[in-house]
Amino acid sequence: MARPVAFDPRVVDHLFATRPGYLDAAALGLPFHATLTAVRDHLEAWEAGNVRATDFDPLVERARTAYAQIVGTEASRVAVGSQTSVQVSVVAQALPPDARVVTVEGEFSSVTYPFLARGDLDVIAVPFDALAEAITPGTALVAFALVQSADGRIADVEAIRSRASAAEAMTLCDLTQATGVVPCRADDWDATVCHTYKWLSCPRGLSFLTVADPLWSRLAPVQAGWFAGEDRWASTYGHDPALAETPTVVTWIGCGLPGSLPRAVPVGSAPPSISGTPTRTSTSYARSWIADTVETTVRRPSQTPLADHGPREHDR
Repeated sequence: MARPVAFDPRVVDHLFATRPGYLDAAALGLPFHATLTAVRDHLEAWEAGNVRATDFDPLVERARTAYAQIVGTEASRVAVGSQTSVQVSVVAQALPPDARVVTVEGEFSSVTYPFLARGDLDVIAVPFDALAEAITPGTALVAFALVQSADGRIADVEAIRSRASAAEAMTLCDLTQATGVVPCRADDWDATVCHTYKWLSCPRGLSFLTVADPLWSRLAPVQAGWFAGEDRWASTYGHDPALAETPTVVTWIGCGLPGSLPRAVPVGSAPPSISGTPTRTSTSYARSWIADTVETTVRRPSQTPLADHGPREHDR
């Protein structure tokens, strides 16, 4: 079970430009000095007409690499996106009809709505403390947050992993409320999502998805955009989707994806396990300040998580 670690606020106090007494980082994290500087520099460059589309490519890579260090995985497994709910939807679309999905009663809706919206899945909500025992043979996937947004409770990682393994169930863990304050490993789960505007202190508009190889083989390019091309700058127009087979950044699902992909699905077809209507492309560039923010976070000591006491969750 993940546990908070000791945290000395004096270690990071110089990184922030905040007044004493702010206790709501669990709802909305404060920006680092480096974040504010990067935002201002970008706005000035934009105002002067000195920003090119290709300038964002290395920033995406830097952000993926920095986040991978925080959650203990390889950068090739890290996808970038704009909302965790969008990324959860990609996983939800990979399940066959009637698949059983076990979730937590009162779980944050970005984790549950994508499965409920399918309309053809067997979604079960159980008490938080009963989550592990609810994972039984026949469970296709268990979806939950490592740290509960409503009250800060921490999931029993070992019990959930053990039961899921025994039941051959896949796991989807939301790390939004945990990353940066609770030790967590993305590779412990088949998939993880994490928005960055809480403990990672980023502006809104950046989320991460990690996917392990067994689940990865079941995903379809339901949100492929021009950035999904083998040569993205040659994929901006036309009707010949030469999707990347081994992506290095933002590809198939409109996000950065793990390495080692199956071949692109031909136009007009999809894997048998996929059902539902493809959604519109969600690809968006990472802002120029993201990499600086996440890189700074890598050097930030862990903190004790707090429950979310604010309604400011709309980017998830």
